[in-house]
Order: sequence, then structure tokens, then C-alpha cells
Amino acid sequence: MDYYEERYEVCVRRSKQTGLVVSEEWTAAGRLHREGAPAVTKYDEANGTKIGEEWFKRGRCHREEGPRATFFDAASGRVVEENWGIDDMEHRTGAPSYIEYSPISGKATREEWRTLGNLHRIDGPAVVVRSPNTSVVTLEEWHHRGVQHREDGPAVIVRDESSGKVVLAEFYRLGRLQAARTIDRKLER
Repeated sequence: MDYYEERYEVCVRRSKQTGLVVSEEWTAAGRLHREGAPAVTKYDEANGTKIGEEWFKRGRCHREEGPRATFFDAASGRVVEENWGIDDMEHRTGAPSYIEYSPISGKATREEWRTLGNLHRIDGPAVVVRSPNTSVVTLEEWHHRGVQHREDGPAVIVRDESSGKVVLAEFYRLGRLQAARTIDRKLER
């Protein structure tokens, strides 16, 4: 029978005031590492609820099947941040690699699309920011391999939070600003 052995050390930290566990860290060979579960788990000091978990492989923040880091709101328990990536780089194919959520509504308020650490998306904006109050998209940024770029329109669009009207449009080609317009009506092509 073929097998291998991994030896782990677990460091558990407790709050001096409450005695509750505030973090657990799993290491192997002196580096953060754990197979099949988060290597770092953080808990709220006041009530002990889980507020974060991070997956590591051989000292690098890494996870191939799911977010490598997830953080939770201590009061509601809702996910407030997810970060996907491999080998210490934000990375995800076909979906955002970083997502922030409103702790109140649970809706996404910020999305970033990254490939091997660079902001990059072919079929839409690589950065999308929504108002937590109105859910209106207030910022869109198009990036190609880490630089602001868009062939068929503005690479940066800023909208008014309440009306959704475009108030600023910036046109970039390969990271160079070509033109900027302040607008108080819909952008026309």
C-alpha cells in the first residue's frame, strides 16, 4: 500500500478577556498548510463566531476548488468577502476572483475579475462596484491584462448612485488615457 504521512502543528490562540478561541493556524514543515480544510480560521473575540477562513498550500494562499479566503460578518454570519486564487495570486476563470458583499442585504457590492493576479476580463468590465443602498452600478472599469483598455467604448464609467446616470466616462487604450468626459446624461456612442 502506497501512502505518505503529513505532520501538522496547530496553534490555537485564545482571547485573554473572554477565553474564547480567536484563531487556529495549521502548519506543516513550518509553513501554513492544510489539505482539505482551511489552514487559518479566525473567530470573533466577543462571541466566538467564525469571521474568516483562509486556505494555504505549502505557505501560499491557495485553493483550486472554491474561494481561498472567506470572511464573515460577526453579527449576521453572512459572507462579506470572498477571494479566489492560486499560489498567492488572485485568479479565477469565468467569474470574479474577488467579491465584497453587503453585510445587511448579502448582495455583491464589488466584483473584481483577475487572471494570474492581473485585472482582466474580455467580455465586460473587470471591476464592478454597486451601491449598497440602491444596488445601482456606480463604477465600471475595463481592463486587459492588468491595464485599463477598451476598444468599443469608455474603459471607466462612473454613475450617479441614485439615478444611475453616467457622470464620467474615460477612454483608455492599453493603459493610456485617450479622452475623458463629464456627462450629465446617458452616454451616446
